[in-house]
Amino acid sequence: MNKRLLTGLCAVVMLSGLVGCGPKEPKQENEQTTTEQTTEQTTEAPKQKEKDTSKFDIFAQKNYEEFKFNASGAEYQGKLVDENGNRIMGDDGNPVGPNVQHFDYDVSVKLPTNYTVNAIVVDKNGHISDKYRLNKEVEERDHYWDEEYKKSTDELNNDYVAKIVATGFEKDTDTYSYDKLIFMCTFLPKNFEFKERGDTLEKVDSYYLEFDKKENLVKSDYKGYTLYTNKVDTTDGGYVEGYLYLDNVNKVYLTYFNKYQNTKDMSKEDAYERVVELLDELVTVKKK
Repeated sequence: MNKRLLTGLCAVVMLSGLVGCGPKEPKQENEQTTTEQTTEQTTEAPKQKEKDTSKFDIFAQKNYEEFKFNASGAEYQGKLVDENGNRIMGDDGNPVGPNVQHFDYDVSVKLPTNYTVNAIVVDKNGHISDKYRLNKEVEERDHYWDEEYKKSTDELNNDYVAKIVATGFEKDTDTYSYDKLIFMCTFLPKNFEFKERGDTLEKVDSYYLEFDKKENLVKSDYKGYTLYTNKVDTTDGGYVEGYLYLDNVNKVYLTYFNKYQNTKDMSKEDAYERVVELLDELVTVKKK
Protein backbone atom coordinates (compact mmCIF):
# COMPACT_ATOMS: atom_id res chain seq x y z
CA MET A 1 0.00 0.00 0.00
CA ASN A 2 2.79 2.38 0.99
CA LYS A 3 4.70 1.40 -2.13
CA ARG A 4 1.72 2.21 -4.32
CA LEU A 5 1.22 5.60 -2.64
CA LEU A 6 4.89 6.47 -2.98
CA THR A 7 4.87 5.44 -6.60
CA GLY A 8 1.82 7.66 -7.26
CA LEU A 9 3.43 10.67 -5.54
CA CYS A 10 6.59 10.24 -7.62
CA ALA A 11 4.53 10.13 -10.79
CA VAL A 12 2.76 13.37 -9.82
CA VAL A 13 6.08 15.07 -9.07
CA MET A 14 7.53 13.92 -12.41
CA LEU A 15 4.49 15.10 -14.32
CA SER A 16 4.67 18.45 -12.53
CA GLY A 17 8.29 18.77 -13.61
CA LEU A 18 7.42 17.96 -17.22
CA VAL A 19 4.64 20.52 -17.30
CA GLY A 20 6.95 23.17 -15.91
CA CYS A 21 9.61 22.55 -18.59
CA GLY A 22 10.08 25.02 -21.44
CA PRO A 23 10.12 28.79 -20.82
CA LYS A 24 6.77 30.40 -21.56
CA GLU A 25 7.88 34.07 -21.71
CA PRO A 26 10.28 33.72 -24.67
CA LYS A 27 7.54 32.01 -26.62
CA GLN A 28 5.25 35.01 -26.07
CA GLU A 29 8.02 37.37 -27.23
CA ASN A 30 8.46 35.37 -30.44
CA GLU A 31 4.74 35.49 -31.08
CA GLN A 32 4.68 39.25 -30.45
CA THR A 33 7.67 39.86 -32.75
CA THR A 34 6.08 37.79 -35.51
CA THR A 35 2.84 39.74 -35.12
CA GLU A 36 4.65 43.08 -35.32
CA GLN A 37 6.55 42.01 -38.46
CA THR A 38 3.33 40.87 -40.09
CA THR A 39 1.65 44.17 -39.22
CA GLU A 40 4.57 46.18 -40.63
CA GLN A 41 4.52 44.17 -43.85
CA THR A 42 0.78 44.67 -44.16
CA THR A 43 0.80 48.43 -43.55
CA GLU A 44 3.79 49.22 -45.82
CA ALA A 45 2.53 51.20 -48.85
CA PRO A 46 3.18 49.58 -52.25
CA LYS A 47 5.66 51.43 -54.43
CA GLN A 48 4.08 53.07 -57.47
CA LYS A 49 5.81 52.44 -60.76
CA GLU A 50 6.96 55.69 -62.35
CA LYS A 51 5.57 56.42 -65.80
CA ASP A 52 8.12 55.98 -68.57
CA THR A 53 7.90 59.28 -70.46
CA SER A 54 10.95 58.67 -72.65
CA LYS A 55 8.74 57.26 -75.41
CA PHE A 56 6.73 60.48 -75.54
CA ASP A 57 9.28 62.29 -77.67
CA ILE A 58 9.56 62.94 -81.38
CA PHE A 59 12.98 61.23 -81.45
CA ALA A 60 11.74 58.07 -79.70
CA GLN A 61 9.48 56.91 -82.54
CA LYS A 62 10.26 53.98 -84.85
CA ASN A 63 9.34 55.04 -88.39
CA TYR A 64 9.53 58.40 -90.16
CA GLU A 65 8.36 59.92 -93.45
CA GLU A 66 9.71 62.96 -95.28
CA PHE A 67 7.52 65.97 -96.00
CA LYS A 68 8.54 68.60 -98.55
CA PHE A 69 7.89 72.34 -98.44
CA ASN A 70 7.04 73.86 -101.81
CA ALA A 71 5.54 77.18 -100.77
CA SER A 72 6.05 80.14 -98.52
CA GLY A 73 3.85 82.88 -97.16
CA ALA A 74 4.29 86.45 -95.98
CA GLU A 75 2.15 88.95 -94.14
CA TYR A 76 2.45 92.53 -92.96
CA GLN A 77 -0.10 95.09 -91.76
CA GLY A 78 -2.45 92.14 -91.34
CA LYS A 79 -2.51 91.67 -95.12
CA LEU A 80 -1.36 88.62 -97.03
CA VAL A 81 0.92 89.62 -99.87
CA ASP A 82 2.90 88.11 -102.72
CA GLU A 83 6.66 88.32 -103.13
CA ASN A 84 6.32 91.80 -104.66
CA GLY A 85 4.33 93.07 -101.71
CA ASN A 86 1.03 93.15 -103.61
CA ARG A 87 -2.21 92.26 -101.84
CA ILE A 88 -3.40 88.85 -102.93
CA MET A 89 -6.97 88.77 -104.25
CA GLY A 90 -9.05 85.73 -105.06
CA ASP A 91 -11.42 85.15 -107.98
CA ASP A 92 -14.27 86.35 -105.79
CA GLY A 93 -12.55 89.70 -105.23
CA ASN A 94 -11.68 88.96 -101.60
CA PRO A 95 -8.10 88.86 -100.31
CA VAL A 96 -6.58 85.42 -99.93
CA GLY A 97 -3.16 83.97 -99.22
CA PRO A 98 -0.47 83.27 -98.51
CA ASN A 99 0.89 83.32 -102.03
CA VAL A 100 2.76 80.43 -103.55
CA GLN A 101 6.43 81.23 -103.75
CA HIS A 102 8.95 78.70 -104.93
CA PHE A 103 11.90 78.54 -102.60
CA ASP A 104 15.44 78.76 -103.85
CA TYR A 105 15.91 75.89 -101.40
CA ASP A 106 14.82 72.31 -101.10
CA VAL A 107 13.38 72.11 -97.59
CA SER A 108 12.00 68.96 -96.00
CA VAL A 109 11.27 67.60 -92.52
CA LYS A 110 11.07 64.01 -91.29
CA LEU A 111 8.05 63.22 -89.12
CA PRO A 112 6.95 60.04 -87.31
CA THR A 113 4.42 57.88 -89.14
CA ASN A 114 2.37 57.53 -85.93
CA TYR A 115 1.88 61.31 -85.63
CA THR A 116 -1.07 63.27 -86.98
CA VAL A 117 0.20 65.80 -89.54
CA ASN A 118 -1.81 68.94 -90.28
CA ALA A 119 -0.52 70.61 -93.46
CA ILE A 120 -1.44 74.12 -94.59
CA VAL A 121 -1.78 73.71 -98.34
CA VAL A 122 -1.85 76.62 -100.80
CA ASP A 123 -3.35 76.37 -104.28
CA LYS A 124 -2.07 78.32 -107.29
CA ASN A 125 -4.61 81.08 -106.68
CA GLY A 126 -3.37 81.60 -103.16
CA HIS A 127 -6.30 79.91 -101.44
CA ILE A 128 -5.37 77.94 -98.34
CA SER A 129 -6.84 74.78 -96.84
CA ASP A 130 -6.10 72.30 -94.07
CA LYS A 131 -5.18 68.75 -95.02
CA TYR A 132 -4.38 65.86 -92.68
CA ARG A 133 -2.19 62.78 -92.73
CA LEU A 134 -3.85 61.09 -89.76
CA ASN A 135 -2.45 59.05 -86.95
CA LYS A 136 -3.99 55.56 -87.34
CA GLU A 137 -5.25 55.48 -83.75
CA VAL A 138 -6.87 58.90 -84.09
CA GLU A 139 -8.54 57.92 -87.35
CA GLU A 140 -9.92 54.70 -85.86
CA ARG A 141 -11.13 56.49 -82.74
CA ASP A 142 -12.65 59.53 -84.48
CA HIS A 143 -14.92 58.58 -87.37
CA TYR A 144 -16.00 62.08 -88.33
CA TRP A 145 -13.10 62.91 -90.65
CA ASP A 146 -14.29 63.88 -94.12
CA GLU A 147 -12.38 62.33 -96.99
CA GLU A 148 -11.72 65.74 -98.52
CA TYR A 149 -9.49 66.64 -95.55
CA LYS A 150 -7.44 63.45 -95.58
CA LYS A 151 -4.33 63.08 -97.71
CA SER A 152 -1.43 60.69 -97.90
CA THR A 153 2.18 61.77 -97.49
CA ASP A 154 2.77 61.39 -101.24
CA GLU A 155 -0.24 63.58 -102.03
CA LEU A 156 0.96 66.30 -99.67
CA ASN A 157 4.42 66.21 -101.22
CA ASN A 158 2.84 67.06 -104.56
CA ASP A 159 0.99 70.05 -103.07
CA TYR A 160 2.20 73.52 -102.14
CA VAL A 161 2.80 73.05 -98.42
CA ALA A 162 3.88 76.12 -96.44
CA LYS A 163 3.31 74.99 -92.85
CA ILE A 164 3.04 71.72 -90.93
CA VAL A 165 1.88 70.91 -87.41
CA ALA A 166 2.85 67.39 -86.31
CA THR A 167 1.25 66.03 -83.15
CA GLY A 168 1.84 62.92 -81.08
CA PHE A 169 -1.13 61.56 -79.10
CA GLU A 170 -1.06 59.20 -76.14
CA LYS A 171 -3.07 56.05 -76.75
CA ASP A 172 -6.67 56.04 -75.52
CA THR A 173 -6.67 59.75 -74.71
CA ASP A 174 -8.65 62.57 -76.17
CA THR A 175 -7.13 65.36 -78.20
CA TYR A 176 -4.43 66.19 -75.66
CA SER A 177 -1.03 65.74 -77.23
CA TYR A 178 2.19 64.87 -75.47
CA ASP A 179 4.32 66.75 -77.98
CA LYS A 180 3.93 69.00 -81.00
CA LEU A 181 6.28 70.27 -83.71
CA ILE A 182 5.34 73.31 -85.81
CA PHE A 183 7.43 73.96 -88.92
CA MET A 184 6.90 76.68 -91.52
CA CYS A 185 8.58 78.65 -94.28
CA THR A 186 8.21 82.39 -94.79
CA PHE A 187 9.78 85.27 -96.71
CA LEU A 188 10.16 89.05 -96.82
CA PRO A 189 8.30 90.75 -99.71
CA LYS A 190 10.48 92.66 -102.17
CA ASN A 191 8.40 95.80 -101.77
CA PHE A 192 8.25 95.71 -98.01
CA GLU A 193 6.71 98.99 -96.95
CA PHE A 194 8.64 99.71 -93.77
CA LYS A 195 12.22 99.93 -95.00
CA GLU A 196 13.25 101.77 -91.84
CA ARG A 197 12.63 98.54 -89.90
CA GLY A 198 15.30 96.77 -91.89
CA ASP A 199 16.23 95.56 -95.33
CA THR A 200 16.54 91.88 -94.38
CA LEU A 201 14.09 89.46 -92.82
CA GLU A 202 16.44 88.99 -89.87
CA LYS A 203 16.43 92.73 -89.10
CA VAL A 204 12.65 92.99 -89.54
CA ASP A 205 12.06 90.05 -87.19
CA SER A 206 14.54 91.48 -84.72
CA TYR A 207 12.46 94.66 -84.57
CA TYR A 208 8.93 93.23 -84.55
CA LEU A 209 9.72 90.18 -82.40
CA GLU A 210 11.88 92.26 -80.05
CA PHE A 211 14.89 89.98 -80.08
CA ASP A 212 16.73 92.37 -77.77
CA LYS A 213 14.17 91.71 -75.02
CA LYS A 214 14.31 87.91 -75.18
CA GLU A 215 16.50 86.87 -72.24
CA ASN A 216 16.88 83.31 -73.47
CA LEU A 217 17.79 84.13 -77.07
CA VAL A 218 20.99 82.59 -78.46
CA LYS A 219 22.45 83.60 -81.84
CA SER A 220 24.77 81.23 -83.67
CA ASP A 221 25.99 79.98 -87.03
CA TYR A 222 24.34 76.79 -88.19
CA LYS A 223 25.88 75.23 -91.30
CA GLY A 224 26.49 78.66 -92.81
CA TYR A 225 23.03 80.02 -91.90
CA THR A 226 22.14 82.40 -89.08
CA LEU A 227 20.21 80.68 -86.29
CA TYR A 228 18.38 82.20 -83.34
CA THR A 229 17.08 79.88 -80.60
CA ASN A 230 14.81 80.71 -77.70
CA LYS A 231 12.78 79.09 -74.93
CA VAL A 232 9.39 80.26 -73.74
CA ASP A 233 8.16 79.17 -70.29
CA THR A 234 4.40 78.64 -69.96
CA THR A 235 2.05 77.06 -67.43
CA ASP A 236 1.67 73.91 -69.55
CA GLY A 237 5.39 73.20 -69.90
CA GLY A 238 6.71 75.75 -72.37
CA TYR A 239 8.41 75.31 -75.74
CA VAL A 240 11.64 75.91 -77.62
CA GLU A 241 11.81 77.76 -80.94
CA GLY A 242 14.28 78.34 -83.74
CA TYR A 243 14.58 80.98 -86.48
CA LEU A 244 16.86 79.82 -89.30
CA TYR A 245 17.63 82.58 -91.82
CA LEU A 246 18.61 81.04 -95.15
CA ASP A 247 19.39 84.40 -96.76
CA ASN A 248 18.17 88.00 -96.55
CA VAL A 249 14.57 87.18 -97.46
CA ASN A 250 13.88 83.50 -96.68
CA LYS A 251 13.68 81.65 -93.39
CA VAL A 252 12.32 78.51 -91.78
CA TYR A 253 10.80 78.58 -88.32
CA LEU A 254 10.15 75.75 -85.90
CA THR A 255 8.75 75.38 -82.42
CA TYR A 256 8.63 72.22 -80.30
CA PHE A 257 6.48 71.50 -77.25
CA ASN A 258 6.66 68.44 -75.02
CA LYS A 259 4.49 68.26 -71.90
CA TYR A 260 6.99 65.97 -70.17
CA GLN A 261 9.94 68.31 -70.75
CA ASN A 262 9.38 71.55 -68.86
CA THR A 263 11.43 74.43 -70.28
CA LYS A 264 11.69 75.91 -66.79
CA ASP A 265 14.22 73.17 -66.11
CA MET A 266 16.24 74.23 -69.17
CA SER A 267 18.93 76.84 -69.53
CA LYS A 268 19.07 78.87 -72.73
CA GLU A 269 22.03 76.68 -73.73
CA ASP A 270 19.86 73.57 -73.25
CA ALA A 271 17.19 75.14 -75.47
CA TYR A 272 19.81 75.89 -78.13
CA GLU A 273 21.01 72.27 -78.09
CA ARG A 274 17.43 71.00 -78.34
CA VAL A 275 16.71 73.13 -81.42
CA VAL A 276 19.98 72.10 -83.06
CA GLU A 277 19.08 68.46 -82.38
CA LEU A 278 15.72 68.96 -84.09
CA LEU A 279 17.42 70.55 -87.10
CA ASP A 280 20.15 67.91 -87.31
CA GLU A 281 17.84 64.91 -87.01
CA LEU A 282 14.70 66.03 -88.82
CA VAL A 283 15.33 68.95 -91.19
CA THR A 284 17.09 69.09 -94.55
CA VAL A 285 17.88 72.37 -96.32
CA LYS A 286 19.67 72.45 -99.66
CA LYS A 287 20.33 75.29 -102.05
CA LYS A 288 18.84 74.53 -105.48
